[in-house]
Amino acid sequence: MNAPRSESLRAPASDTGADTSASGPRAVFARYQQAVLANSADQMAEVFAPDGVTEFPFRLPGVPPRVEGREGIRAWLAPAVGTAFRFEEYRDVVVHDTTDPEVIVVEHSIAGTTVANGQPAQISYVYVLRARDGEIVHLRDYANLIEGMRAAEGMGLGTAASPADLGGRGDPADLGDPVGRDDSAVPDPVAEPTTPREIYAALVRAIVAADADAAADLYAEDGVLELVFTRPGIVPRRQGREDIRAAARAGWDALPLRFESHRTVALHDSPDPEVVIAEFELAGTSLAGGRAFTLSMLVILRVRDGHIVHQREYVDVLRIAAASDRLPEVLASLTP
Repeated sequence: MNAPRSESLRAPASDTGADTSASGPRAVFARYQQAVLANSADQMAEVFAPDGVTEFPFRLPGVPPRVEGREGIRAWLAPAVGTAFRFEEYRDVVVHDTTDPEVIVVEHSIAGTTVANGQPAQISYVYVLRARDGEIVHLRDYANLIEGMRAAEGMGLGTAASPADLGGRGDPADLGDPVGRDDSAVPDPVAEPTTPREIYAALVRAIVAADADAAADLYAEDGVLELVFTRPGIVPRRQGREDIRAAARAGWDALPLRFESHRTVALHDSPDPEVVIAEFELAGTSLAGGRAFTLSMLVILRVRDGHIVHQREYVDVLRIAAASDRLPEVLASLTP
């Protein structure tokens, strides 16, 4: 289960001006849920537009970064849906409306049964979904890969996954597609950032600089940081500026990676003026093996009085492990 939220990051739909029509993104997501729970590749594909696109910023070996077209999506889903894991119930669904009436961001988990051994399991996701005329035109699917590996026994992943399998800077992923606008409105550095966009920009610069103090100072005294996709041994929730500062210092000092640049894939403004949702990439070099890497991330920030009061962070844990030459250790930690 995801860590409990101490404060809602979602405004009630009635207060957001969201498109709640039968063709709006919320209704389209509801149709997609029904198709998923039917474990039907055909039904899932039919929710997409003929030229719809799905992307996988976090992915395991053998998963393409991008699948295009309804028929391409159908062909991709057909051999996979229901074969290793049967979807049975949506849980912890939180829908974030955005100021773009076509786009929603959905945090959720899907519970079900592992086909190989009949054991229950759960996989967490974030979808960034653009719907138009009652169909999905673009879906970015951020999945918890560790939960996915646990749920999909017998798929030949495990030790077969290597740093090369998990990709590097040469990855063909093109994440700057129509889910988000080409965001030239990311603020330039300011001395005292206050708005959610300014705070996001300051935060990602602090991450690239591995500056724990600059990052921690962006949080409120009682601010909360939740690491939603995590692995054994990592504390999933930090509360308080000084706790966040200490964790950032320890974590970045121990991480054998050097971040060198970042790219904002999309910034999604919320009808709630305190909230912004950012998709971005960090690029850098592994100090352990000298390999270049690119890491995708998604963060949901609530900013009040110029400080982060709540952050939910989604990161590709396996890619970090691969870039750090720690993949075998992390994979071993997943074995019961």
